[in-house]
Amino acid sequence: MTSGAVRRTTPGWLRRSYLGGAVIRARSAWRRSLRLRVLAMTTIVGFVALAMVSAYLSDRVRDTLYDQRVAEALADAATRTQLAQQQFDTSTATTSAQVQIVAQEILRTAQSPDSGAVGTLLRRPPDAQAAGVPDISVGRSVVLSDDLREAVREGDAQQWQAVAIPLADGEAPGIAVGALVDPPEVGPYELYFVYSLAPEQDTLILIQQTLVLAALALVALLAAMALYLTRQVLGPVQQAAKTAERLANGHLDERMTERGRDELASLGRSFNEMAESLQDQIERLAELAGVQQRFV
Repeated sequence: MTSGAVRRTTPGWLRRSYLGGAVIRARSAWRRSLRLRVLAMTTIVGFVALAMVSAYLSDRVRDTLYDQRVAEALADAATRTQLAQQQFDTSTATTSAQVQIVAQEILRTAQSPDSGAVGTLLRRPPDAQAAGVPDISVGRSVVLSDDLREAVREGDAQQWQAVAIPLADGEAPGIAVGALVDPPEVGPYELYFVYSLAPEQDTLILIQQTLVLAALALVALLAAMALYLTRQVLGPVQQAAKTAERLANGHLDERMTERGRDELASLGRSFNEMAESLQDQIERLAELAGVQQRFV
């Protein structure tokens, strides 16, 4: 005969009673504590406001970084496309094989470390000659959409599109900029330069993390200030309530502590003057009652 451990679970009604009791206690504390309400509302409003400001700043920084990088990529691609076309024009190649060698050399040159591009692609149009130059890729290769390729073939200006650059551990954001070039003997081809946006993404992530940490620090500071102010303001009020309760219980010598010369100190002085006046009247009434009893 084997025995196993018996798993004990809390009954559902008991869990619900715990939850209900916690809700009731929280609601009671919320209603009874002005300090808790002020602290909670100040923290929530401050957090929401800082979150909105952080989101706005993050969007502005992201758009600025993206637009600046796209402008730099378009300018660089235009320069390198023009240079590639000049090299094709000055080439003495007369056969497809020779043009292919020239194209490979041009793409390797365009892929130099100072180019800023992570990939250079030469693509054949669908209607190119069968014996023409095959597709050539130097550096990172990406998937080009049909819409981008069609826009490059039909337009005279540069065309660009956001792309995903495959990496060993995932993908990186980037853009592909394309334009037509005209190698000798084989007709127009599509030339694309691929630029990575990974540095801009890292910069954006760093800025976002900084904004989050700054927002959390400001929320904590705001909560601490709210707690301090509520203690400064509500402390004398709570003391006045306790002193009034002790006066009502017969402790006529009970007084509030007076500190400073501000409005709260004025409240303490006025309360103490009221307590002294009340004590004097009660003592006079007690004396009159004693005198009256002696004459009865």
